[in-house]
Amino acid sequence: MECLNFSDAEKPINEYSELLESYLKKYNVECFDYSKFSDPKYIGHGGFATVHSTAFEGNKYALKKLNNNWCINRKAFNQLKCELKILNDVEHQNIIKFHGISREQISGDFMIVLQLASDGSL
Repeated sequence: MECLNFSDAEKPINEYSELLESYLKKYNVECFDYSKFSDPKYIGHGGFATVHSTAFEGNKYALKKLNNNWCINRKAFNQLKCELKILNDVEHQNIIKFHGISREQISGDFMIVLQLASDGSL
């Protein structure tokens, strides 16, 4: 796999997904069982992720799947950990709610589970 912005110190994001999942569990971040998501509908994509609306146990969410070709170094990984922890702690009506994480077991793809905005987007 070729990485975006490749350098010797960078690894694809999916190589960090297990570490990130265990770190976030320490802070009681909910880990959603990926196999229980249903009815995915494509919303859009950007340089680092693809977003779908989806359902989980009757609730609607935005599922942001990080691209596996997004490569980060250890410093960027630590920043991502901190940012997700902060998102978990913040509750404000003008900020999209961070609900948790998920990981597809076969590919290791890491996903961020977010509030689905009322117009069906982020």
